[in-house]
Amino acid sequence: VSQSKLSSIAKLKKLQKLSLRGCELLTNKCIKTLLNYCGVVHELDLSECNITDAELKKIASIPSLSTLALDGCRRVTDKGILQLLSCYRLQNLSIARVHVSDGPLVSLVHQQKTLLQSLSLSGCGSISNVLVTTISHYCSKLKVLNISGVSAIDDSSLAYIAMNCKYLEFLDISETQVSNVSLAILGNNVGTLRELYLDDCKNIGNEELTCLYPMTKLECLSLQHNHSITQYGIIQLVTRVPSLRRLNVSLCSQLSDVSVMKAKSLNTSLDIEYHFK
Repeated sequence: VSQSKLSSIAKLKKLQKLSLRGCELLTNKCIKTLLNYCGVVHELDLSECNITDAELKKIASIPSLSTLALDGCRRVTDKGILQLLSCYRLQNLSIARVHVSDGPLVSLVHQQKTLLQSLSLSGCGSISNVLVTTISHYCSKLKVLNISGVSAIDDSSLAYIAMNCKYLEFLDISETQVSNVSLAILGNNVGTLRELYLDDCKNIGNEELTCLYPMTKLECLSLQHNHSITQYGIIQLVTRVPSLRRLNVSLCSQLSDVSVMKAKSLNTSLDIEYHFK
């Protein structure tokens, strides 16, 4: 995005939503223009942009900012995330694949508390169970949580998420160490869950699927690349969770075309996505 084009955008005095996703040439000068003229922006997406902590300091000064996406902004560090403490209205934050550690995010969670409704930390490999436990204690109104791709996360923190975040509608804990311990709590405690992603979770098998039976509102479930799930487990799941509308079992090595057809015959409203090697 050139300076001239961004200046044209900035003339929209009542602009509340702006996406500059993938604009790698976005500079400090462009951000300054944006802030000078677009001070009422509520939602801002700067994912895959080449911004640094310096630009983030300016972005954090937008008083009305409630939603911010910084996915893939690899030049943003802990120092930049700390700037977000100035965003007192921040409700939705997505920083997937950003090099950030627990410290600044713990501070942000302590400040925002129940104001936070959506948090995506997918692929943030340096975060730990300490942060996830903190989220569970302070963000009880959370509706969306994505901590996929963080292999260090396990039941020691996920159990607290299941106990305390009772309003979750979307949860992605793919590639974590989740097991039936936290899934059992989740199934019995979070009645609002509509989407659940458990891709490539080494501890997920038929027994763990039984923990999902109480989820009466579950519509979308992804179980990709789980090698302990068999046809029996999928058949029982489809039978016991009739609310399911989308199921992804791609790369589940113990399943076959026959497994999918049998599951589909039990729920004609169910869209099953699959492909096998």
